[in-house]
Amino acid sequence: MSPRIRSLVPATAALVAILACRVGSLPMTEPGAPTPEQPEAAPTQAAPPAATPTAFPLACGEDTACFLQAAASCSPANVTWTTELDMMGMLTTSRTLIEIRGQEGDRCLLYVRTEGGSVTFTPELIDRLRASGLTDEQIAEQQQQANLSIESTQGLEGTCRMAPSDLVAMLSRWQEGRFSTEDWEPGECEGSMFGE
Repeated sequence: MSPRIRSLVPATAALVAILACRVGSLPMTEPGAPTPEQPEAAPTQAAPPAATPTAFPLACGEDTACFLQAAASCSPANVTWTTELDMMGMLTTSRTLIEIRGQEGDRCLLYVRTEGGSVTFTPELIDRLRASGLTDEQIAEQQQQANLSIESTQGLEGTCRMAPSDLVAMLSRWQEGRFSTEDWEPGECEGSMFGE
């Protein structure tokens, strides 16, 4: 694994590493939904089996349970995964677009892109920083630097090929708030998000 991936997965890890040293698509519609170009279709009698990938990506929005269900069968889907971490009083929020684009052999083809994020210092952290001798201006400057650091990860992207079981295991850990720099190791990943 490249050094860059260790600092970017999840995207907030880069910010945490930096702060630790200093203190921090096209619109989708549901399958079968009417579009302006086509009238509403008549109801059909038989629905496709649940494990069959859909013809169009399932737009899960921010519903991680929806995306996890699609991941189990490598069904095309997308989600905006929001990560919120409190790292010693630095409330870090990051958003990552994750798309399952289908299956290649026995692996899911994923596309990932960092969408943005922010950092806020808690009142407790601000009090600790003041007690350490920093002025309010210096604290505000550090928070601004933290936000610039997380902004610098925006737009990093990549593709991964990962077994459905490994993908589901990783996403399940994320739902529980457990993140690791090794999360993407079971996959074959490339692109700017992964230091390539």
